[in-house]
Amino acid sequence: GLGDVYKRQIPFMAKDGRLIAVETRVSMGRWGDGREVIFSVSRDVSAGKAIEMELRLAFEKFSAILNFVPAYIWSGIAEGVGNFRYVFQSPAIAEITGRPPVSFEGRIEQWLAIIHHDDREEIARAYRLIMRGESSREVATYRVLRPDAEVRWVRESINAAPIGEGRIRLDGVVTDVTERRLALELSLIH
Repeated sequence: GLGDVYKRQIPFMAKDGRLIAVETRVSMGRWGDGREVIFSVSRDVSAGKAIEMELRLAFEKFSAILNFVPAYIWSGIAEGVGNFRYVFQSPAIAEITGRPPVSFEGRIEQWLAIIHHDDREEIARAYRLIMRGESSREVATYRVLRPDAEVRWVRESINAAPIGEGRIRLDGVVTDVTERRLALELSLIH
């Protein structure tokens, strides 16, 4: 109908045989005298497609590298204290926590639930500060409980940056420091 806009990406072939990505917007309208007409605007989007492909390849390389990093690297968006979603989680989460990334896809409380009860309130307080925008960086060492009942010590660093409309981007690195922590405790005993 009138006012409907249809947008399609249609490949066009240049004279030299190259395919050009073209985006065409088509809409119905009327001339000043009332006759119905079809308006069409096409534009070359091949440069944008090339950039999109480069970004996709860079992300795939980045993801492949992160498969070998022993730290759990994550990124997410917070909209107030109660609304959080992960944008990225590296595979090291499974090694550190004994749980796949899908275990933490919902609210931040799913992460807080695996924190040792003696450490949980302090870490929850740090998360609240950062999600409210009252702090831009928090660093803490605490214990997480694996499903096999093993306790792992982790050191977490979180950076926060406002991204507009009350949203905050959080980027974190969680490193397993269990062996270092146990060695420190042994040296204090002796």
